[in-house]
Amino acid sequence: MHVRTFAALVLVSGIVQVVRPVDPAVADTRLADLAATSIIGLAYWLLAPRFTLWAFHLVMFLGITLGFGSILRSASSVDAVIISTSLLWTGVLVAAISSTRTSRTYAVYLAAGSSTALLAAGPDEAWRLVVVLGLTTVATMELVNRLSTGLRRAAASDPLTGLRNRAGLEDAGDRLIRQSRRSGRPLALAVIDLDGFKAINDEKGHAAGDRLLVDCARAWQQEVRQDDVLARLGGDEFVLLAPNADRSAAELVLQRMADASPTSWTAGLAMAEEADDLGDLLERADLRLVQAKSVRPVDPDRVRT
Repeated sequence: MHVRTFAALVLVSGIVQVVRPVDPAVADTRLADLAATSIIGLAYWLLAPRFTLWAFHLVMFLGITLGFGSILRSASSVDAVIISTSLLWTGVLVAAISSTRTSRTYAVYLAAGSSTALLAAGPDEAWRLVVVLGLTTVATMELVNRLSTGLRRAAASDPLTGLRNRAGLEDAGDRLIRQSRRSGRPLALAVIDLDGFKAINDEKGHAAGDRLLVDCARAWQQEVRQDDVLARLGGDEFVLLAPNADRSAAELVLQRMADASPTSWTAGLAMAEEADDLGDLLERADLRLVQAKSVRPVDPDRVRT
């Protein structure tokens, strides 16, 4: 769900609580809730274009805590259930865009906080509400997180080789470039192109070409370092991102990949510079790949960078 859409829902929820309170006797407390809810919603709206991780979690924490206060002031079971259900939508948003660990942390906080507030408020059959709402919150957030994690993984993966696809490379590349700028550590990127791949497809068929791509990916994954990123951009073009690797370290990784590779290939290697984005780095590496292919003959026993 888009953050600004969620902000609008937060504001509408606060207005509904004032206009149509379940218990008219607590309508005055709803005015305070609306004011606080409006501040939270406004923060969502203003921060949305430049939302950082800490800002997101801060706003989420404040919004959830505000909800606990509303439950605590509930005058009836129906009122408490309505507010708790509204909090569940906050949990759904977190579960949809967060890691599994973060989602589970929020689920525990939501379930425990809502339960404590319900018991303290003392509505009719509070224990039954605690059990039902607690289980619903935890189960719903776990399901949403698993589904969204699977979708994100599928969207960032190449279905043939299991490596990252272009979207996955962009996500990892942007993150690693930011880390490189902050730490001052080197970042290497190599564009890899298989030698004679078109001839393999023409002579042996596309199924043979696909098997070769899969074999290359499996062999290379055994040789790269733990933090290295391998991606397939399409066809027989691959990319290696090597964080904390200077040119000699990156060439060593490439040589290990070549030694284990079922076929020969050519690579263009580029080192990240201060003002680079991923596109700049890919462009320079691709240029060096073209240069390497034009000046050197195919040699299956050597990596050309």
